Amino acid sequence: MDAAQFYKSFEEGFASSILPIGCKRLAGTQCKWKLAIPDGALYFSIATNPKSAGLLDLKLWPGEFRPVFDWQNGKGKWKVVTPLSIFEYADSSEKQHHSALRRQALGKYLQSGGTDQYGTLSQELAALGDQKQRIAGAWCYFVDTLDASEWGAWHGKMFTNYVRNFIGHAQQV
Repeated sequence: MDAAQFYKSFEEGFASSILPIGCKRLAGTQCKWKLAIPDGALYFSIATNPKSAGLLDLKLWPGEFRPVFDWQNGKGKWKVVTPLSIFEYADSSEKQHHSALRRQALGKYLQSGGTDQYGTLSQELAALGDQKQRIAGAWCYFVDTLDASEWGAWHGKMFTNYVRNFIGHAQQV
């Protein structure tokens, strides 16, 4: 699956969520959304790993992407970009669902004859059962359009939940 196919399937899943009012998809081939909020804007985008976005044989590496989520506030030279974790307001079931999606894609990749030259994928697959595992900033894996669509739906739901909590927290401060 190349990057364009991944983005299309991810976006279909993401758009299936009830996104916050005012959330706009920005122009371009990469999936990127913006939501204007008081004192700035929240941005959510997906970065695919070029080594796995259709440039290498699937047997060498599963598809990978990394969600990029940040809050931008201020203007000009006073503009501040703060990276955020979409897991900040996630409960344990949402984190478990994230781990299940990673486990599903890695398992599918290894079962289809994908190689694990360095043993890192098998180690990661084994570690996904550990609830203390650090999730934020982790690469996410995909093998097919179903994986991409499910990741999109999960991130769409999480983005919506995050916005509600982020704005609610800001109003309390």
